[in-house]
Amino acid sequence: MNFRPVKSIWAIAALVFLSLTSAIVSPLTAHADIFADWYISPGGVSEGYFSNNGVSDTNPANRQGCGFAACPVISNGNYTRESINGGYFRGGNASTAASVQRAYALVADLKAIYGNGGWDSAGAAFVVNTMLGYGSDDPSKTRTISPAMWQELENRLVDRAQRDRINWNVDFSSNGRDTFTRIINGQWDVVYNTTVETRNGILIYTDAGVEAYRIWYSCANPVGVVEGIPLVTPPTPYSLVPTITGSPAVIDNGGQDVTLVPTIRNGNSGTSKTANWETTKFVVAPGSTVPGAAINTINPKGYYKNGAQTVASGSGTFTPSSPSLIVPVQTIGDYIVGTKICFALSVAPHNQLSNDWRHSDPFCTVIAKKPKVQVLGGDLIVGRTTPYNPARVSQVATSTSFSSTTSRYYGSWSEYAIIPSGTVRGMASGAMYADGASGTNLCSLSVLTISNNTGAGCQAAAVGNYASGSTAPNIASRFPVTSNISGGAVDIKNLASARTYSINNATLDVSSSQSIGMNGTKGKWIVINDPDATVTITSNINYTNSNLASVDDIPQVVIIARNIIIAPGVTNVDAWLIAAGTGANGYINTCGSIPIGSPAGINSNNCNQPLTINGPVMANKLYMYRTAGSGINAATGSPAEVFNLRADAYLWASVYSSSTGRLPTVSTKELPPLF
Repeated sequence: MNFRPVKSIWAIAALVFLSLTSAIVSPLTAHADIFADWYISPGGVSEGYFSNNGVSDTNPANRQGCGFAACPVISNGNYTRESINGGYFRGGNASTAASVQRAYALVADLKAIYGNGGWDSAGAAFVVNTMLGYGSDDPSKTRTISPAMWQELENRLVDRAQRDRINWNVDFSSNGRDTFTRIINGQWDVVYNTTVETRNGILIYTDAGVEAYRIWYSCANPVGVVEGIPLVTPPTPYSLVPTITGSPAVIDNGGQDVTLVPTIRNGNSGTSKTANWETTKFVVAPGSTVPGAAINTINPKGYYKNGAQTVASGSGTFTPSSPSLIVPVQTIGDYIVGTKICFALSVAPHNQLSNDWRHSDPFCTVIAKKPKVQVLGGDLIVGRTTPYNPARVSQVATSTSFSSTTSRYYGSWSEYAIIPSGTVRGMASGAMYADGASGTNLCSLSVLTISNNTGAGCQAAAVGNYASGSTAPNIASRFPVTSNISGGAVDIKNLASARTYSINNATLDVSSSQSIGMNGTKGKWIVINDPDATVTITSNINYTNSNLASVDDIPQVVIIARNIIIAPGVTNVDAWLIAAGTGANGYINTCGSIPIGSPAGINSNNCNQPLTINGPVMANKLYMYRTAGSGINAATGSPAEVFNLRADAYLWASVYSSSTGRLPTVSTKELPPLF
């Protein structure tokens, strides 16, 4: 009966591929020249392989030829068709993976033919026995192929394929050694024949390159010198699982190092075969999906994409307790906030059944930012006694960033002096970070930082600590209340000029629908003075940008409240901001969507608008929650918040003080005469 490949057979091959075990029939060894075991009669025909009896049945009908429309397994004659699907097996020898698949398929084909009965069953059994090395005189030969024998055959064929020891497409001669089927003692058997022909088929070799088995596609006849497929020690079952971890999980942009810990462990006992591994780096844009773990034939760079690059690779064997692999520390360059720099580990073959890659879940470090602040036009004074709060020791602590593109450090800075009662960490005075700096040592960045340190020379860890007895002015006392604001919201446009307002409610939303001092209102100024109310600024407050003829035309807004909150969408506030509360109050919150004391809720999306405040700022606590700026390259130093004490505040204050008949002195100090 001719072998007819159908879909169900390929399904069997797939199942066999997935269910390979290490079962082995023992002992099984390759037999030297199996055909030589046969007794050959003077007429050139041997005894039967299975029966070891001579041919006594001379009925021509019991000799299976191939002069029909179909050919059985193990026959002879003028063949017109092939009993093994030569078109599939002769598809080429391009890769080990394809060869392994053909090995599985060949076993599945033989199983299907074996199940046909008759000469097909006898022929397939003969192929299996001789592939396993059983000669005609071997007592282990059998017409009944057990599951263990099928498994052993599969193990050997797969082993030959994995070692590139099978040629699936080659023409070769029988060299006078051929076979065909005959009925002997009422059963189909296989006998020796001296046919000399050349056909296309499969050659299987030993590790030394010696031919071990040869079989034609036509009728699946083993021919020539047949020794049996070499015995293979069953592969140790293994399942390699790659994982990778690292630190830190979040980094500031530019020039920071990431340490990786890639590990490959064998999920089963014992040691795996030699496997190749590769650590890959790729960059995922903000909002894009990170590829996860997978098993496939795609190489690591092709699977992870996103500009993937190999950062380390190698090979080795792995056990359940294999140590972590060693890969170089990775230095991260400049990327926009939210970018994920990911590292993954892949290994192949990941088990004894497949040459596929197994790709790990990646470890990703997320690019964050360290927002910066700039103080312009005046000094930064912290920890000073105010009318609302006693003296305290207050630290100045800000962060710095490095750009690997410019090779410079960027941080927060004050244009003029920093006068701290505690130490300074990170923030420069004298605008020393304005264009970036070559380092972060505060001894070279604190040219205008006031310090009481009396140690020998500058000590970067002790910059600051200026014990000042000065007292901040009582701004609220300078503006007596003349009017009241009713309701919970007010537009500055609707407030009359030259008045000081108190608030009837505990809270007040302040907005400005037009610039202060425009449309015939030059010189407009208003003061909101209520230290017991909380004010929320809900829109930009802008002074007119038209030309001013005199200091009397200068507009000004002064807000004095218990607490001052600035809505996240506000980007400019032209006003004095005085938070006069005490204890837990007296704060200015620059991003009102974040409750005070809850910086964990801040991200680059909810407070990402830059904020500029043009005017004096005094507060018990200043919560700077904006996350704008801190871009890439030279923009690494761009600020999230700017506090700018412009000259217009000084000029207006001078005019206001003179109009009240007073020019108070803030402080006096006796100095020695200058000669």
